[in-house]
Amino acid sequence: MTREEIVDLFAERNDAWVARHVGALARTHAENGVVRSPMFGQLHGREAIATSYASLFRMFPDWTFVSDVVLIDGNRCAQSFQATATHSADFMGLPASGRHSGSKACGSIRCQIA
Repeated sequence: MTREEIVDLFAERNDAWVARHVGALARTHAENGVVRSPMFGQLHGREAIATSYASLFRMFPDWTFVSDVVLIDGNRCAQSFQATATHSADFMGLPASGRHSGSKACGSIRCQIA
């Protein structure tokens, strides 16, 4: 991927996060992509990744995602973001609390170079 394609990919992902669109988010991953998630563990393949997004939005239906900055170095990217949500279903063995919380984090992504 070129730098411009990576910028477009992150814009597409941002739109999908805002819409909470599981399919659109999943399509931004390679068919054989791997995700290492602190919430869902290591996921292999687009289908498993899509399932994790669906689970996230079930547990936190008002999830908001705001991208702060995306750093791009070749095919390696880092994205800082803020997320807020209300705990509305079982999460990691904890029953829904109804509490609203937020966090700041950074994710790393390796894009395929065509």
